[in-house]
Amino acid sequence: MHKFESKLDCYDTVKEELEVPSTDIEASIELIATESDRNGSTQYSEETRTSFIESQMSGPTLSDAWEMEGTEGNAYAIKDGVLTHTENICGEKVKQIVLPKCKRDEVLKVAHEISLAGHLGEQKTKQRIKYSFFWPEIKKDVGEVCQTCKPQSWSDHLLHVDGVFRKWREVGLTVNLEKCAFGQNRVKFLGHIVVSGQHSPDPEKAEVLRNLSRPSTKKELRSFLGLASYYRDYIPNFSEIVLPLTDLTKRKVPNVLPWSIEAGEAFVKIKDELVRMPTVHTPDIGRQIWAKS
Repeated sequence: MHKFESKLDCYDTVKEELEVPSTDIEASIELIATESDRNGSTQYSEETRTSFIESQMSGPTLSDAWEMEGTEGNAYAIKDGVLTHTENICGEKVKQIVLPKCKRDEVLKVAHEISLAGHLGEQKTKQRIKYSFFWPEIKKDVGEVCQTCKPQSWSDHLLHVDGVFRKWREVGLTVNLEKCAFGQNRVKFLGHIVVSGQHSPDPEKAEVLRNLSRPSTKKELRSFLGLASYYRDYIPNFSEIVLPLTDLTKRKVPNVLPWSIEAGEAFVKIKDELVRMPTVHTPDIGRQIWAKS
């Protein structure tokens, strides 16, 4: 779990992303405290906690949840006086703060809108909330927010760009316009093609690797392996495939490479993999994810 230096640090981090799972009751209450608390004009106190608990207990939408708390087999529980809910998300048990109605609009807004990026759909908005918070009508409320929100327009985008420019001017930064591109939905970046929600290898860079002839010295082989490893995220079992090649770079191997059949096959295989490199998409944390190493 991410360790925060302070509760205000916790608030700033979760407000921006809402993607850091947290079971810290105090930090979660601080996250939805009043504006004066966040700005540092008043310190976090027991009054904030008491006020939040009172909001939970008096909220009519949570009456059923309070009745279910303590009964066998239900997901609600009380931790340090605060009503919580436990949910299994992608195989992980996540403890969530149950939000009273008076606090939900703010959390919905933060989860739905990404600074300089736009608005998320129902699934992703709900995902961002559920690692910290829960309430019985969450699915319905998220759906209503997503259906009624103002669509992001070109004018909105220009306002965001203008905001970035203003920050640059404030700190005295300058940019070379010849090296800048604005309003793009597809860009080349450090050997990759980046599109909304996905990225893939730059075909021009990959083509250079595919056309390289077989190295004859250890220096040439190290250079090839360095270039190929830049795209290792696109190639399953990369380390296993290139193992016969990395063995050729060891000190005991002569500088003029003694190519074996196994090493030759590995060289051909890794070049074939460079041809088949897939497009990588942003994961959907609402679906089952398999992690391989």
